[in-house]
Amino acid sequence: MHGRSRLLRLTAPSGASPAPRDEPARHAAALLALQRSAGNRAVAGVLVRKPILIGKDRVEVASETEEEDARRIVKLLADTYGVTLDSAKARDAVRKDKKERGRSEDQIKAIDVVPWTVMDLKDLEAGLKYFAPILGKARATSKRAGTPQELTQVGRLSHYEVDPEAQYVKEAGVVAVFHAHSAAMPDPDELVAVHEIAHAVFGDLVEDFRRKIGYWTYPTDKRHDGTVEAPPTKYGATSPDEDLADSVALYFTAPDFLKSGQKGKKRGEIGNACRKRYEWIKKEVASWQGKTKKAGAK
Repeated sequence: MHGRSRLLRLTAPSGASPAPRDEPARHAAALLALQRSAGNRAVAGVLVRKPILIGKDRVEVASETEEEDARRIVKLLADTYGVTLDSAKARDAVRKDKKERGRSEDQIKAIDVVPWTVMDLKDLEAGLKYFAPILGKARATSKRAGTPQELTQVGRLSHYEVDPEAQYVKEAGVVAVFHAHSAAMPDPDELVAVHEIAHAVFGDLVEDFRRKIGYWTYPTDKRHDGTVEAPPTKYGATSPDEDLADSVALYFTAPDFLKSGQKGKKRGEIGNACRKRYEWIKKEVASWQGKTKKAGAK
């Protein structure tokens, strides 16, 4: 997923329209709130950051507390989920992918290693927890025991596009994060992380998803007769792969919205209720640990 604005962040109750994320406004609001509660010194602490080396990657921190949190998360990702920071590997994988896609030499060189923010790491921590049953040591007792883990490294990179977000490179088993999460945000936003992890974890199931849901006709043609569910998002309507990844992201982060849809949307319209997608994902998630009745969604 890259080049899209984060419009999936939902702050409305079930059945209501999704509220677009206004990053600059939220950034300003977060700074104002911080200023009121802790004064200008605290604001300066948010804005003045220094890079530290954790393993192979650099992370920008503004305090000892942030450094401790960053080191805790990096250790957790490796020990619990089997995922390590390796931006150099991510850079090489993405550059190779872009070269094969015919991108210019200048564009390829613009993709390079940059430091993580602590909030970027919190996004990953929040996103990976949904897939815990099939990651790290837990994988050995899951449905996917004995098969290679689909995601093993993550990297933080620059990009030639104005506002790309992230990309999964299957051949390398890496997710590259391009869009930094502002350090002033009070809470992690796991949506992009979940979307990319979904590409990794659900990638081999796209064909089954396409056949079972019925919206996509081979390979990417669509049904417009209103007899089947349309994707929950405009971005999901670009391909079966993105439909599945966005549906999974909503299943975990906003399950009520996935089931009920955007208010006023009819069956066959983008943003409609996606109960069939919800149930398909629910069944797959339940199967990770051999469960058939309970899902992993909130």
